Amino acid sequence: MPIPERVQSATGLAVLGAAETLSLTGCTAGNLVIVQSVTDNNSFCNHNTIVNMENLAGTDNALTNDPSGSRYQIGSPTVGGQQYVQYGRVIANGTVSVDIAPNATEDVFATIHEFRNVALGTLWTNIATATPIQSQADTATIAASNVASTPMSDCLAIAFVGVNINNALGPFTGSGGTSGATYAEDFEFSSGLGTAAAVQLQTAAMTTQGTLTGGSYVMGSAASWGCISGFALIPYLDPQIQSRVPMPMFAVPDQDRIMRMSSRSGV
Repeated sequence: MPIPERVQSATGLAVLGAAETLSLTGCTAGNLVIVQSVTDNNSFCNHNTIVNMENLAGTDNALTNDPSGSRYQIGSPTVGGQQYVQYGRVIANGTVSVDIAPNATEDVFATIHEFRNVALGTLWTNIATATPIQSQADTATIAASNVASTPMSDCLAIAFVGVNINNALGPFTGSGGTSGATYAEDFEFSSGLGTAAAVQLQTAAMTTQGTLTGGSYVMGSAASWGCISGFALIPYLDPQIQSRVPMPMFAVPDQDRIMRMSSRSGV
């Protein structure tokens, strides 16, 4: 089966004070979209006016949090920032957008990622192998969490990294495990504008069923960082096949919803 893969990401946007609209063009109906935002200090950010995206449950112009929520701390013991990650699907071919609204005193650095070949379903447990794990520190070394054994082959491990200064980033080294996968950097946005920050996405194709050790990356200087990892996206299965595959650790997908999403994406 095809492994989930990133199709594209929006050019990183630095939102300095007032809310701005972040857009991604050329999206395909039914594909998974993920909004990733990083703020400096212990500040908040809102994803408002969501256009042409629906949450996993099928509510138009809304996004889904993972089981741990949408906001993760950057830095420890210092709270150097927050990282926000929310999930949805493209409703119709074309442009998706979201208004990024920062706290009045802080800036936000954001992007949108589009993925294809991801499992369908209305719940987090339909699309991902586990609840994401957060790691954070005030050091030069960024460390990813391990991905526990996946229930099938061809899953895609993903890791979201946020740093509260504009350090250059790179792929984790030392990643491995029984799946034979290693992380590669898929997206990086490092900006010195405003309060400055860095936003990164890393992925690892787990072509065989197994585990993935997280690995680490050493920045040029210490900073407050946060890494959301420890899970993988599940590959798409034809609904007729998926209904016959034993997956005891997952909730049963809503078959009517799956068929509607399949017709949207053309799979």
